[in-house]
Order: sequence, then structure tokens, then C-alpha cells
Amino acid sequence: MKYHINKLKSEEKITLRKIGKFLRLFQNSGAFKDNEQMITAHLKNTTGRLLLRTILENPGITNQELTEKFHMSKSTIHWHIRQFRNDNIVVFEQDGKYKRYFVNAEAEMTLLRFMPENQSIRAQE
Repeated sequence: MKYHINKLKSEEKITLRKIGKFLRLFQNSGAFKDNEQMITAHLKNTTGRLLLRTILENPGITNQELTEKFHMSKSTIHWHIRQFRNDNIVVFEQDGKYKRYFVNAEAEMTLLRFMPENQSIRAQE
């Protein structure tokens, strides 16, 4: 399989995006812009999708609030937030000792376009 992936990549028929430990493949047809590739790659991850939807629906939410809402460790939430920030999907504002997270305005429309609508964040509470 690696041979075929490398062959397609060398012929520029596909592009690759590494998100965490996963490698996502995209057809190099111009169908997806760079930011769309990043966002769709994050949305493939259940936890990432859940956190992005929550930040989108609750602008200004903190790491602590996400931790309490989903009963996840702070380090897990922080890891995902760092990935989102590195890819310019999420931004923060410092509020005293807390960082309040918001979806980047440029990424919001793409998120809304690619986010599955049938997943409720309430089911995870």
C-alpha cells in the first residue's frame, strides 16, 4: 500500500496531511483548499469533532469547562486545542488565568459546511 501511496504522491495525484498519528489522503484535484483539508482531517477524529462543535456552539468556553463537560483529562483537551490552534482553526483570548476559546472566523464557514449535523454534543454529557 505504501508503494501505491508514494507513487500517487510523486505523480501529484494526492496530497497527504498528518494529524496526530493519522495520515489523511486527499485527491489533488483542487476540490479541497488547504484549510478545508485540515478541517476535514480534524473532523474525522471523534474527539476533535466533538470539541470543535462545542467550541463553535459555546464561544468563549475554557479548557476547564470542556474537561468537566466531557469528563476528559485536561491534557487530552489541551492536546486537541493545541492542534486546532496550530492549524489556525481555534483562537483564544486570555481572561485572567483562563484562556477562552473561539473558532477562528475564517474557519467557521468551512466547519459549518463539513460538520456532520446529526451528531449531538448532548449525547456525550
